[in-house]
Amino acid sequence: MRMEKGYVVVGLGNPGKEYEKTPHNAGRLAVEHFATVRAFGAFRAERAHKGLVSDGTLDMQDGTPCPVTLLLPETFMNASGKSVITCILSTEAERLIVIHDDVDIPLGTVKVSRDRGAGGHNGIASIIKELGTASFIRVRVGVAPKTVFGTVRRPTGDRLPAYVLKPVPALREKSFMTGIVLAGDATEAIIRNGVGSAMNTYNGHQ
Repeated sequence: MRMEKGYVVVGLGNPGKEYEKTPHNAGRLAVEHFATVRAFGAFRAERAHKGLVSDGTLDMQDGTPCPVTLLLPETFMNASGKSVITCILSTEAERLIVIHDDVDIPLGTVKVSRDRGAGGHNGIASIIKELGTASFIRVRVGVAPKTVFGTVRRPTGDRLPAYVLKPVPALREKSFMTGIVLAGDATEAIIRNGVGSAMNTYNGHQ
């Protein structure tokens, strides 16, 4: 069963309480926050979609209501595409928005992009593999810590999985949540005003 015309917004993460407040679950947290703030319906388990689904509408720039389906895959991150492919066709990728963590972007910031490779992100790699295209929209939530000089300190090697799969330290939680909120705002801007406008607004937000 495919979703009705409109946008499908996917929040990437891992199911299970142990992963709830980890950097790798930034996408999932952003979609949950988006649903709450914009008064979408309660998430419901959809076995056919291998995930949790919520529905709502947002008004386009001209006032026309646009249907929006939110999807939280219940597969683990590496198999996210197995859930996404049940909701949308590769030929409809321009109306797919995927929100996910990015260790190349500092905490508290987001970037909007499309037609990009996976960049080492296993969830995105899975979606590209299943859809057969990378031409979908992405809202990348920064999770990289910053040095005292304000530059990104990207975890590398064995430190990377340890960093993204452990709960965000209390000292960085405020910055992390700023990015979560911004991701929802950027997603709404994409739907209301188009991806180009959202890029202009959010990609320089540091």
